Order: sequence, then C-alpha cells, then structure tokens
Amino acid sequence: MKYSRRHGFREFFIVDDIFTTDVPRVKEICEGIIREQLDIAWSCANGIRVDSGDQEMFDLMRRADCYKVAFGFESGDDRVLKEFGKGGRATVEAARGTVAMARKAGIDVFGFFMVGLLQDTEESMAKTIALGRELKTDVLKISISVPFPGTPMYSELKAKGLLNEFDWDKYNVYNPQRLYRHPTLSWDTIERFYKLAYRKMVLTNPSFYYRRLRHGLLTGEFLYDIYYFIRFLLAGAKI
Repeated sequence: MKYSRRHGFREFFIVDDIFTTDVPRVKEICEGIIREQLDIAWSCANGIRVDSGDQEMFDLMRRADCYKVAFGFESGDDRVLKEFGKGGRATVEAARGTVAMARKAGIDVFGFFMVGLLQDTEESMAKTIALGRELKTDVLKISISVPFPGTPMYSELKAKGLLNEFDWDKYNVYNPQRLYRHPTLSWDTIERFYKLAYRKMVLTNPSFYYRRLRHGLLTGEFLYDIYYFIRFLLAGAKI
C-alpha cells in the first residue's frame, strides 16, 4: 500500500469476503495505516460478514480512512441464513447490530440482498424485503440468486436436472436470467419478489431517500446521485 501510494494511487478496494473474520488482524492493519499516515481512501467492497467485528474495529477502520463497508446480508430469514451456509452466526439481529456499529463510526453501509435461494419461500423473501427496508443502508444491491459452478446450489440443481443454461457468460448478478428451475418456487414468483424488493427498499422508502440526500449534501455528490437515480429509473422502468 505504501509503494502504491508513492506511485500516485489514492484509493484501495479490499476484495476479501472474510477480511473482518480475524478482528485483531484488521485492527493491526488499521493501526499501521494510521501510524504510517498513508493518506488513502479505502473500502471493503465485497460483502464482509455481519457476524464479526466490534465498535473499536469500525472506529479504527474509519480513523484509517475507510469510508464504506459492504455486507452480505443475503436474507432476512434466520432459517434461510443457517441452511444455505452462514453457519447460524450471521443472523438478522447480528446484521442490525453490525450496521449500527459501522454507521456510528461514520462509515457508509452497502448492503447485498438475494431472492431465489434454494431455501427461500414467499414468506422468507418477504422477510428479506422487510429487513432491507428497515436497515439503514446508504446503497444496496438486490440480486436473484445465481448458482455459480462449485457452489452447493449449483451441485444440487445439477443433480436434480434443474439447470437451464451452461453458458457461463450468462451467470452474473446484473442481468437476471432463467438459468435454473427452482425446486419449490416458480420463476415468475422469484421475479415478482425481485421487483417488489426494489420498490419497497428503494423507490417507496422515504428513509432511503433521506440518507441519500444527506450523504449527497455532505459529500458534494448530490448531482451524481440525481444523475444515477434517473439512470436507475430508466433502466428499471418496468420495476
């Protein structure tokens, strides 16, 4: 990081899903950045876990010029979180507490949510939408779950003959396609909740508008927010 800074780089993305799992290590890294006065901006952009970290860690991250953390909330249902691989520790309550700590430290929160997990039901997807509307995120991304090769989801769908597509270019989280047949949910139902999630979490969520307005005014990014919001509306008009 010091070498890159000397050559003009001013920002770093830490792309590590388990960066905060070893909390003492995170604190040591932050203390090193502070001690060396690196004068950089950085963020955890890849969806760190919600079941690790404490207030001291987030405070140190902010002092070390971390300005944004992304969390992989995924679902608003504890049963789904446990069954699809979060180990029972990444709970809804843990998500609420971790967001509160990050915001208290002055760090922006980016949230990732999914619908269409193998364990999902209409009830669990409704809980995910309710959580996404409740949590004080500054930015959020909602995706239809994608069964990437090598994951348990992919293996289960393949074993059951439920995969529709083997063109890996179509396996991305930005352009939802009917890559598979869900064992218990119709694709129309998954798409309906996907669109409903954006309506409830963003378009009809006054607290989200307030946070974006406040953030835009404080950072001078208000015009950028307006520009990208218009693009969002145009791109997702059918939502």
